[in-house]
Amino acid sequence: MHKKLGKDGLDVITVTVDDPGDAKVRENNVATLNKTGASAFRNVYLDTKVKGFDWTKKLNVSGVPCLYVFNRDGHYVQKQPFRDPEGDDQEMDYEAADKVVEGLMKRK
Repeated sequence: MHKKLGKDGLDVITVTVDDPGDAKVRENNVATLNKTGASAFRNVYLDTKVKGFDWTKKLNVSGVPCLYVFNRDGHYVQKQPFRDPEGDDQEMDYEAADKVVEGLMKRK
């Protein structure tokens, strides 16, 4: 999606909750980002070791990955979780997400 719409102003950021101090995990994450072309945009690690911080509650998700969509003004539009609230595995509907993003990109 970034390759297709980046030139039109789409900004993509990935966030991982994996331990950035684990060299093997970090190596695997970097390899995946490179393989998928995601290294072309911003990628950050969420520090999950902050005392009292529960990212699942803060982000209102039960698992990863999860896609958040914001409009050009930075306002939240929708969230598309990979897992439902009951924890049953589901495939993320990337096609539906693409349609939402493409619709937003048409608005100036």
